[in-house]
Amino acid sequence: MTYVLVGAVGFLIGLLAHDLGVQSLEDDEPLHPFRGVCPRCRHRRGWLSIRCPDCGRPVSREPVLALITAATAVAFALAVGISWDLVPYLAFLLLTAALIVTDLEAFRI
Repeated sequence: MTYVLVGAVGFLIGLLAHDLGVQSLEDDEPLHPFRGVCPRCRHRRGWLSIRCPDCGRPVSREPVLALITAATAVAFALAVGISWDLVPYLAFLLLTAALIVTDLEAFRI
C-alpha cells in the first residue's frame, strides 16, 4: 500500500516537473505548478483536457513523463525503504525531470 502512495507521489512529481520545465522557459512569468501548460503555445490548458484549446496540440509526453517518474519513485522506495531518506531522492527526481523537459524543449543544457 505504501508503494502505491509513493507511485502516486511520483506521478504528481512528473506532472509538476513538466509544468516547471515548460514554464521555466518564459523569462517574464512567475512559475505556477500544476497549471497544465501547453509546451507549444504556453497556454494554460489544464490537466483534464486532451488537446490545447489554442493550438490543438494533443497531450503526448506528459503522461509518459509522469509514469516514468512514478516508476522511478517506486524504485527509489524499494532501494532506500520507506523512511525520511526517501525525501531527498524524490526532490532530486523532481529537479532531474524538470531539467529533462527543459532540455527537450529548448536544448539549453
